[in-house]
Amino acid sequence: MYRVAIDTGGTFTDIAAVSESGQMMMLKSPTDRENPAQGIILALAEMAGCWGLDLATFLEETEQIIHGTTLALNALLEGQGSRTALLTTEGFRDALEIRRSRRDNQWDLRAPVPRLLVPRCLRLGVRERLDYRGEVVIPLDREQLEETIARLRAEGVESAAVCFLFSFQNPAHEQAAAEALREALPGVFITTSAEVSPRIREYERTSTVVLNAYLTPVLAAYLNILEEKLAAYGWHRPLYLMLNSGGLTDAGTVKNFAVKTLLSGPAGGAQGGQALAQELQNPDLVVADMGGTSFDVTLVVNGKCRQVPEAELAGHPVTLPMTDIRSIGAGGGSVASVDESGRLMVGPRSAGSVPGPACYGRGGTEPTVTDAALLLGLLNPEGFLGGRLRLDYDRAFAAVRDRVAVPLGLDTAEAALAIYRIAAARMADAIRLVTVQQGLDPRRFALVAAGGAFPLFAGLIAGELEMREAVIPLQGPVFCAWGMLGAARQLDLSRTCLISSDSFDWGTLNALVGDMLVQGNADLHRYGVSGAERETELTLEMKYLDQHHEISINPGELKFGLSSAEKINNAFHERHRELFGYDEPGKPWEIVNVRVVCREKGRDYVYPGLSHLTGDNGVEQYYPTAGSREVMVDPAGWQAVKVYGAAGLPRVVSGSGLPSEAPGPALLEFPYTTVLVPAGFTASLGAQGYISLRRETNNLNNRETNNANKGEEGGQ
Repeated sequence: MYRVAIDTGGTFTDIAAVSESGQMMMLKSPTDRENPAQGIILALAEMAGCWGLDLATFLEETEQIIHGTTLALNALLEGQGSRTALLTTEGFRDALEIRRSRRDNQWDLRAPVPRLLVPRCLRLGVRERLDYRGEVVIPLDREQLEETIARLRAEGVESAAVCFLFSFQNPAHEQAAAEALREALPGVFITTSAEVSPRIREYERTSTVVLNAYLTPVLAAYLNILEEKLAAYGWHRPLYLMLNSGGLTDAGTVKNFAVKTLLSGPAGGAQGGQALAQELQNPDLVVADMGGTSFDVTLVVNGKCRQVPEAELAGHPVTLPMTDIRSIGAGGGSVASVDESGRLMVGPRSAGSVPGPACYGRGGTEPTVTDAALLLGLLNPEGFLGGRLRLDYDRAFAAVRDRVAVPLGLDTAEAALAIYRIAAARMADAIRLVTVQQGLDPRRFALVAAGGAFPLFAGLIAGELEMREAVIPLQGPVFCAWGMLGAARQLDLSRTCLISSDSFDWGTLNALVGDMLVQGNADLHRYGVSGAERETELTLEMKYLDQHHEISINPGELKFGLSSAEKINNAFHERHRELFGYDEPGKPWEIVNVRVVCREKGRDYVYPGLSHLTGDNGVEQYYPTAGSREVMVDPAGWQAVKVYGAAGLPRVVSGSGLPSEAPGPALLEFPYTTVLVPAGFTASLGAQGYISLRRETNNLNNRETNNANKGEEGGQ
């Protein structure tokens, strides 16, 4: 039996599959932006061929398909969601537009704000009111609700979000309104804030439920098409999707909660980073994934990727648990352009897979990072995508020359180098953002280079940030898909409770946690996960009474008693001191939200060896031969570097034919990626199936000695 994971990105669709015996296959296929479901079917058929099977037989022998997709996020970024209405408590329909007073630049009153997903004409107030305890002050006005429904029918809305004040304390009014809407407006998607995010803070809760209403019809339509296409080849088992938090849920659930999949693809990479940290016995990693469109960065600290209770995407708050992932528009397809002031810009706009970079020969005329890499000699035009796509050097040259070199008065090679180095600088800054700007020293981390494009940059960036090692996993080109293979089915639950230290009520806390456990275990039972295969995690979001934001603690128990207040108190102060450097032990605190995760125990990860790269499985693939090539990666100019093909790597290990280590400068060519070993670094193949780039000891010691001397001089 096989397990299959599919990660559909803006440029490539990645597939990783593992057999019952532990053999792994991976492939990359251009994403069909117009019909992504059909693109997945074609990619699956190609994967089936890797195992010597037709698609129907392959699916018959497959036990699980996991899917990660950025479809919902792309719909948000491109403004391609559904026509959405919002029902609020009367007098509060403008909360979505008023937002909070915070601005990215507090001094710029003209700074653009995120685009409103619901126009004012479709934001409608309903007469009802609950107080802060959830008790009814004004009953739901059924007659006015009927008038509102008639207006929505006339407007032809495709979805509607319901968000009433204090519904997180009592959802009765929201439930009644949703029931009336579903009965009167068949075919219109209805969602309530109490279903999506029953948490305090009105604007953030409104934003989250509106996002769910705006995106769910789009994602549900896509999943229906995909399921139909899979069923045509005999697949009738559940299709699982990756959640923002790193767990899995079935497609039926996602068809009601698209907002839970905004970071669906990158979350797989975070899970893979956790597994790799354990395998490498290195608890601190920066996992950086450079695909065709974006550059995603995740931290693994003490063996765990960071989880946040809420985040902001494209300027819209989302109050759902998420893996802490930072993204910028810097991928292989990122477009380079010269603005009116003569400044060279790289990204965030991407050429995607169609028309793609100019060198793809699919109609693209704008220069991209991939075009620049080709002109600099970093890519073999005959070996891209395992030899399935021949890169057109002349088209890349013309694009860089006409759009960058001529406007800037540069030689074409110099222009290509400028594109390459600006892309590298942007990615280095993204890594600084999650390390240095959060008080973390990047030198304590190893840099994991995931995605097909990042190994061309990883060594240089690791050197710039003085990181000791860059790790390139053999499964790196499909790292997010590989990470999904070990993910667990789970349910994330969150509730507001508002329990303070002055009046700690452990009975209420137990009742709340108990209800959440019942709901979570019911879902795991529906998935077929037995009691012995389940595990549960509890998180309390807490703050001092006069603080605005909470921090998360894990109390280590699920049932509370008389001594629990003291245990929670100690855990809260200790965590506050870890994060901010101080605590106030005598100050009262408050539990604001309770989060419970119910999940199955994770699967073991399969780490690929070289067999799936060297043709030992009988699959015919392209492998470059060892040799040399002229490349340029710095202003010093062109230099000849050794090029090692994937077929030569086993001999690197055995010591026959090639040295046991490959000193830089050198290139290591694989079917789906190329690794640049910079000067001053040495590449070696680790036993776990990864390439390690380490700085030469002498250079490292000299730099550390110089830094120490500078520090002593500064203190004199």
